[in-house]
Amino acid sequence: MYIWIGVAAGTTIHRAVRTAVAVSLGDEMTFSEIMKNVVDIGITPVLLIIFIIYFICKSRNDDNRVNKANELLLQREQQLADEAAKREKLIRQESEKQLQLIMEERARREQQLIEDGIRREEMIRRESEKRESILMGNMERMIQNMDRITETMRGIDQSMGKINERLEKIEERTGVKNGGGSDEG
Repeated sequence: MYIWIGVAAGTTIHRAVRTAVAVSLGDEMTFSEIMKNVVDIGITPVLLIIFIIYFICKSRNDDNRVNKANELLLQREQQLADEAAKREKLIRQESEKQLQLIMEERARREQQLIEDGIRREEMIRRESEKRESILMGNMERMIQNMDRITETMRGIDQSMGKINERLEKIEERTGVKNGGGSDEG
């Protein structure tokens, strides 16, 4: 009797495992197949098999959902990383643009300062040339005035010399000599 119970239990377990394997490999069980197995195997093993199959399928579905969720999470992380990289690139480009604008503005200001310096130097040089020209003109006029004064002084000297000559001639004619007074005495 124990042998018959052992054989029956072994057969029942074998059929239950075969059914579980078939279902776990993806075969769908219809209601009629479930009822046939209930009659052949017994209610408890069939319900146990259905319970196991249900949890295996649910576990597979859960694994699929977890895998899909992981894939979605990885995709989202990749999207976030891509967006962060794009933002960083945009920020870097914006920073480079601002730096370039600052450098261009600095170069423009330096160029403007150089141009202003050149204009000031040119203006100072022209002003200096004008002053030098005015000074040279004034010096030329002073030299001309000095030349006129010198000529006038020569003319005065010549006139004085002529006056002296006439006075000497007059004195010679009159007989009066320098020293004042007469020879009589």
